[in-house]
Parts: sequence; C-alpha cells; structure tokens
Amino acid sequence: MSFNITYDAQYADWTLADYLENWSYEFQNSNHGDSNTGGFNTGGLSGEEYAITGSGNSYAFIAGSDTTDGLEYDIGAHVLAGDLDSVQFGYDLTGPSGGSFDLDNWELTIEGLDATGSGAGNDVHNIVWGLMNGDTSALESYIVSEGLLTQNEFDTAELGDLFPLPASATGVQEFNEFDFALAA
Repeated sequence: MSFNITYDAQYADWTLADYLENWSYEFQNSNHGDSNTGGFNTGGLSGEEYAITGSGNSYAFIAGSDTTDGLEYDIGAHVLAGDLDSVQFGYDLTGPSGGSFDLDNWELTIEGLDATGSGAGNDVHNIVWGLMNGDTSALESYIVSEGLLTQNEFDTAELGDLFPLPASATGVQEFNEFDFALAA
C-alpha cells in the first residue's frame, strides 16, 4: 500500500503538523493504566487493531495492521511489536463490532506507514506509545525519516495540496418544459 492521508474536508487547508498538534491537545493523554488500558480488536494481547481513548474525553486513535494479528503486545517486556500500517484519528470510539473498531467522528487517517519492529525501542512501539501519551513526535519522526513526507511538507504543506479530496460529482443540469416556460 502506498502512503496516503485521507481526511474530513474541514482539514483540507491544515498541515499534517497542525492537525496532529490539535489532535494531541484534544486527546491529551490516555492515562494508560487499570482504568484505561485500550484494547485489541480480538480482545486478547494481539490483533489487527489497537485502540484507546483520551483520559476524560472522547478523542481516540486506532492503530491498524494489514496482517492478521499484526500487532502484538508482550506483557512481560511491555513492548508492542509487529506491523503498523495505518492510524486513524477522531473521537467517539466504538467497537470492536464485527471484529473492528470505528470512530463515530472520524477526522483523519494515515495509511501506508509500513512500520515494523520487535524488541524495545522499535518504531511500532514508539509510535503507539507516543500517541497513547498524546505525543505525536515519534509518528512525525517516522514519516519524515522514511521519506513519506519531507519535513517541509509535514510542517507547511496543506493536506488538500498534498492529498486532494476526490472531486465532487458534476453533471449537466436537466431542464423540463416547465423550466423553459418560466424562462420565457
């Protein structure tokens, strides 16, 4: 899968840096612990998705893998490993229903990350752990270091310029005899 960002139209004139800064401010921190552990879509310690909400708010993210059980948490080492392909941002997390999470108020999705890792300090762990703490710097660092976007594109280019929204449907308006009679 190639690198792509999809977003709600209201963010077309935002940079990725602006969006992630705003999301981080709204999410704040998951206060990961006994009361907010997040979870995998399978209910165990691995799955295709891991999701969590912010502490005391409804902002959330969903980390996704294109591989069956592609994200796996080693509880003994406290390390997330595997393949991280996408991250969705928004609020009002639901699910997993039918095997996947959803955001009732989706805002932005980053796809084609193709991050892999195992052991302490791997990219997958660093990105997800950072997001859990409202810190998007590991995600930014990965996107730039992998050449998915330049630092300048990340910081200053509007999403609508980098990843244009699909054109809305256009067509020719139909007229009937009544319309012509009114025009006369």
